Amino acid sequence: MRKDRSVIVILLVAAAFYAVARASSPWGHGQDGRATIRQADQQLLDAYYQDYNTRVERHIYKKTPQGELSIYIHFPKGWTTEDSPALRLAGKRPAIVFFFGGGWTSGTVEQFARQAHYLASRGVVAARADYRVKSRHQTTPDKCVEDAKSAVRWLRKNAAKFGIDPDRIVACGGSAGGHIAACTLTVSGLDAEGEDTNVSAQPNLLVLYNPVLNCAQEQIALRMGSADVANRLSPNLHLSKNMPPTIVFYGTQDRFYSQGKEFLQLSKELGNTVELYAAEDQPHGFFNRSPWHQQTTFLVDKFLARHGYLAGEPALKLREKDISLKRITAEAKQGEKPKEQATEPALKIGEIAPDFRLAPLVIQTGADGQSVEIIGSELVGLSSFRGKKPVCLIFSSYT
Repeated sequence: MRKDRSVIVILLVAAAFYAVARASSPWGHGQDGRATIRQADQQLLDAYYQDYNTRVERHIYKKTPQGELSIYIHFPKGWTTEDSPALRLAGKRPAIVFFFGGGWTSGTVEQFARQAHYLASRGVVAARADYRVKSRHQTTPDKCVEDAKSAVRWLRKNAAKFGIDPDRIVACGGSAGGHIAACTLTVSGLDAEGEDTNVSAQPNLLVLYNPVLNCAQEQIALRMGSADVANRLSPNLHLSKNMPPTIVFYGTQDRFYSQGKEFLQLSKELGNTVELYAAEDQPHGFFNRSPWHQQTTFLVDKFLARHGYLAGEPALKLREKDISLKRITAEAKQGEKPKEQATEPALKIGEIAPDFRLAPLVIQTGADGQSVEIIGSELVGLSSFRGKKPVCLIFSSYT
């Protein structure tokens, strides 16, 4: 009688299941099998990022009529509270603040925890800021923007305390969080009452994951409350020369992708530096899943290094050839469509990448008899697939 049957999975199970189960929500979130897919994928990511954990402290950065707002600071190794503020400032580090997504309505400050841990392990003081949203605070998107500006200003004001270089602060976010991160740069006013506006709330770099950049679109404008607010909170309508370098990520199936290409084109005409990367056939929120989570983090690391915020090569177990996102370039002349360029030529179908490696994943049926549990998961290198949709799973069983 056979006992202890185990299964070796060659492809990323979570990615394949997602391709089958994904629904067509405009925000890119599927319904059928969603919990199982998410659980499997999150276990893969937990295993991948487990070596990058850092110390975290919670602080209150703002008091509002709806309650206090927390910010979670991830400290690089070697940072110590025994250092004096003067000593910490002498060895000042860059900082990044993350804003979660959720359509200005919901969301969790935990969304960017892995990226924050990783970048802190690389030497950046990384922060995750809570902000007011409709479901918890009954507030409107303009308050989200106000809170984002407050978080950037609070970090800069406390630069000496945390050993931060006040001239190297990055604002980062996904979806609505990407929108408010961009607004910290483009929106004038909306400063919280009593804050010292002599301390700038503008970041020195932007990292944006599928952000909303034009709120004048009908469905989005309804969330803004009025046409005037929608226009005011539309970064694409308020771009100017000498804006800081920005890196942006979208899936090509994201309905906001056109806004990203517009942002790229307008920035090109203004002489600003923007890097736009696209994941082929991926929906809104694609970066939350493997392998896109790791790939986008790798590209953020390289982006920060190019601008002097990090030194050395990324610590992630990836190489340039593993990156399947495409770099989108804007034309010099307005009106021409942007060109898509792969960061590396895609491999031919059936070709095995030199670094392809198998990872043992034990699959078992959950207690409910339906869900799938992954035990002892380890990330699989999938450079041979170059972002193509998985069309099959290959299994090998043994006893």
